Amino acid sequence: MDKQKTVLFILLAAVVVVSGCTSGGLQGSRILAIEAFEPDIRGVDINPGEEVRLTLIVRNTGTEKAKDVTADIIGLEDWAETGTTCKSGTVIATELAAPRPAENFPGQSKQCIFVFKAPEKLPLDKSFQTKVSIRYSYDSTTVATIRLPSREKFVIKQDAGGSLDSETIFKSTSPVDIDLNTKGQASQIRILQNKDVRFPLFITVNNIGGGFVCSDPSKCGETLKRFSLDITSGDPQKLRLENCAGKQEIDLFKGQQGELKCDLVAPGATELLTEELVSITTKSAGYGYTIEQQGQQLKVKREV
Repeated sequence: MDKQKTVLFILLAAVVVVSGCTSGGLQGSRILAIEAFEPDIRGVDINPGEEVRLTLIVRNTGTEKAKDVTADIIGLEDWAETGTTCKSGTVIATELAAPRPAENFPGQSKQCIFVFKAPEKLPLDKSFQTKVSIRYSYDSTTVATIRLPSREKFVIKQDAGGSLDSETIFKSTSPVDIDLNTKGQASQIRILQNKDVRFPLFITVNNIGGGFVCSDPSKCGETLKRFSLDITSGDPQKLRLENCAGKQEIDLFKGQQGELKCDLVAPGATELLTEELVSITTKSAGYGYTIEQQGQQLKVKREV
């Protein structure tokens, strides 16, 4: 029995290590990590009119720059903000650099101290639940190569109802993930009368950053749960985007996932003597992203 318990404990520990589960929930998947959000007064009640300093530390852990990082302190609307260096609702960092592993640089961080003065004339003790909301702009990029087979293999793939092969060669570490794939439902190859080849590319967008995405940071209320991206071919002479060239707008279901089917045409591909690789790049530049984290509760004494 003891041996079984030991084996079970080891298995459970392995699950925790592999999954990275912590009490922070989705915080572990955040690209702009909130490393600290805490007051300088903890465990005791706050006197009327007493100042409290809230320390916030954020760090960029992704592969792109985080821009226009703005912090809002929520829950202290009845307090007076007395700090001057960092103010709620303002940009605390115009840019945070991405990590550079070769230089052992973990990503640029920013520390801000917000100062608030507790209300003074409370008839009863009152608790205030703090929360911080961080807004920033970020980029997502994915590059994939599509293998155009020789004419003999084209015939084999078409007869078998197969699809062309694709491989992701670059993907940014970003709060919104873009996946490219030539395999999926209705992925058949169609050979046209002019010996061109048409086939689909499936683009899947996933919100993995534990927050909220909007396509336009300046109009986030209007573009919430929407995501725009640009699709380009590495060689339009060999691979043409038929119905999805340029900027495309995708609605994210419940703000989490969206899909787009893009038709590609390879001119004269049935006459290729040798295989060829052509790249497809999808990029979304400067979309808005918001994360939130609850802080500690602050209790203010009533006036006596």
